[in-house]
Amino acid sequence: MVDAAVADALARGRTAAVRLGAPGAGDLELARRCTESFTAELAALRYDENVVRTALWFDPQALVAVAFTPCAAFQQTPGPRAGAPLAA
Repeated sequence: MVDAAVADALARGRTAAVRLGAPGAGDLELARRCTESFTAELAALRYDENVVRTALWFDPQALVAVAFTPCAAFQQTPGPRAGAPLAA
């Protein structure tokens, strides 16, 4: 399951590095676990699993890793706190 505080946050960063090339074994397993978890969450909301799996399909050789240093994070959920900075 995705932590609600993380799912509702938007991060901003100043630096980023993209690692291209074949993903490591851990990267591929993480991508698969995230895909399975998200598929299960949407299936629980009655989304068709085949549609979700089609939308989330990825070519393992096309994966890239992005590393960044966050400098700010903001509330992303609609409502009166939308856009409010998150406490450190």
